[in-house]
Amino acid sequence: MKILMLVNWKVHYLNDDTDSIQAPDKLVDGKQYWFFRYLPNDINVDVVDFTKIPVFHYIEKNVLKFYIAQALRILPYFQNYDVIISHSAQSAVVFGFLRSLMGEKKPPHIVIDPASFNGGRDNFLELLPIKFSARSISGIIYHSKIQYKYYKKNLPFLLDRTQFIPFGVDVEFFKPMELPEDPYILSFGYIKRDYHTLLKAWELLNETSVELRIVGINNVGRCKLDSFPKNLKIFPKVPISILKEMIAKALFVVIPLPYYEYSYGQMSLLQSMSMGKAVIVTKTPATIDYIEDNFDAIGIIPYDVRDLAQKIRKCLDDKDFVYRIGKNARSTVLEKYNEKLMADRIYTFVKSIL
Repeated sequence: MKILMLVNWKVHYLNDDTDSIQAPDKLVDGKQYWFFRYLPNDINVDVVDFTKIPVFHYIEKNVLKFYIAQALRILPYFQNYDVIISHSAQSAVVFGFLRSLMGEKKPPHIVIDPASFNGGRDNFLELLPIKFSARSISGIIYHSKIQYKYYKKNLPFLLDRTQFIPFGVDVEFFKPMELPEDPYILSFGYIKRDYHTLLKAWELLNETSVELRIVGINNVGRCKLDSFPKNLKIFPKVPISILKEMIAKALFVVIPLPYYEYSYGQMSLLQSMSMGKAVIVTKTPATIDYIEDNFDAIGIIPYDVRDLAQKIRKCLDDKDFVYRIGKNARSTVLEKYNEKLMADRIYTFVKSIL
């Protein structure tokens, strides 16, 4: 089987492997890409990321929200494949639109759709090109159960070809590390994070000597705070090898999320859980499918400063509770949300579409 994979992020094409880049972001010569390494050896995968043309790429990413150059790049040869898989609407809609114009539905085009195409909005003008594009789409994979209602309302003709498949992480790459804990709490991520609520909660805990470290932002200006909170350190994005060490050394992890009705934040959540860390995470449609509150994670109410402060205080005061949550978290990921299980489910879905 020949698969063409379109992704909406930068892929590093490497001769030699490195642990400083996580699997979705690299294609190593002679090795299978990402989760495809768990599948039969007769599967050949070619990966095409966005085409970063100066200025035009900025317009694609920030104004149009769809990648045109990527679709045009593969148009001359996409029929050489048995199936095309697009990760996200950014890499799917323009290609699907062009195929619908051509009246072409082969080879099958399957979309892994984290954000319900347009963020789940009911904007009529936004939905028009999406619905036209979807005429040539063969199937949809989604990672949050709430997305089903979006497809039922807006793409009912595709409903019987959609499948909820939980996201999964590499449990060997993200595993507990034998490193001494440092007195800090870690939060990380640079998009779709509610750091405003986190830092307001942190201000209520200003008597603690523990430090809060946030990875992924350059300043707290985006958090709309009047002053820089005490015992806070911020870091820009770091290589995944460094981030793993920071997770391992943290007392526990906090992942504050805004509220949207689609998939986001699950990778950070599951990576931390897989490393055996207790995670305080906002209870959103994206996370409630993956956690059991106070068993393998600690859920918080969206935008509730006091609830978050109370949960942080609980974890600071009760080390046995934190240890138990972290241990259960690792077991949950091993059993339900590992990368191999995700790969097998995606492969089964692809075969059903073929």
